[in-house]
Amino acid sequence: MTTQAVLAAYRSSRPLLVTLALLNALTVAGAAALVTADGGWRGTWLTTAAGAYALASLIISWLTLRVSGRSIVIHPDWFDYRTPTEFLQARWDQVDTVWATASGVVGRRGLFGRYEYHLQIAGRRVDAGTAVGADAHLGRIVAEHTVPHMTDRAVAHLRSGRAVRFGTLTLQPDALVVRGIPSRCIDLDSVAAHRLAGHRLALEVKGKRRPLQVRLSCVPNAWVLLDLLDRRADWQAGPGRRRPQRPKNARAKNQKLAGRSAIRRVR
Repeated sequence: MTTQAVLAAYRSSRPLLVTLALLNALTVAGAAALVTADGGWRGTWLTTAAGAYALASLIISWLTLRVSGRSIVIHPDWFDYRTPTEFLQARWDQVDTVWATASGVVGRRGLFGRYEYHLQIAGRRVDAGTAVGADAHLGRIVAEHTVPHMTDRAVAHLRSGRAVRFGTLTLQPDALVVRGIPSRCIDLDSVAAHRLAGHRLALEVKGKRRPLQVRLSCVPNAWVLLDLLDRRADWQAGPGRRRPQRPKNARAKNQKLAGRSAIRRVR
């Protein structure tokens, strides 16, 4: 990667490390106090409690090692991501998955109310949040540098007649397929409105009293999907438009119903 200015840098959160260290000290002290106490007939229970404290201390020590030594350094065209066991240097246009929230910032509120950011690059996962002291500004940077690239790739797929998958949702040139029980195939012309409502993606469909809601945890790149629905004229005008493909179970159900209707006509 070429040398570029650093837009932002986030490293292992000192408040989090200090908090974990204090918790570890308290659990060790509690275990030691229980071991040295003269419990008499309660000795078995004290020993069990001391073991629980010792196990808690081991878990806290593991968490401390896991969140220490992490960093993410942001550059205009690429970023560095480091953990104690791996190093990743990637361009923003290589990111293929980003998670979103209804607050308008990419990421989810995690431990101690901090933001958690989850990206995927060719199957490799980048977790940057509480461990590096991330804030809302990092989410805006991630969105500004990744969403345009992912939207352009999705537009190219749709213009060529191919579908784009967003977790449980699949956007086709003329329809939106919702996988589930049962699966649904919604014509895009019947989608009256779309929005993020809390932790869900809401789709208002013409003729339906209630909007169709899908959990955001099941919809990666939700902001890309919303952008595509807003810009339908940009990619539906391209060549290769084809009829929407209904999910397999929906087609099988229609074929079964058609068969029953034909049997009735024959009778």
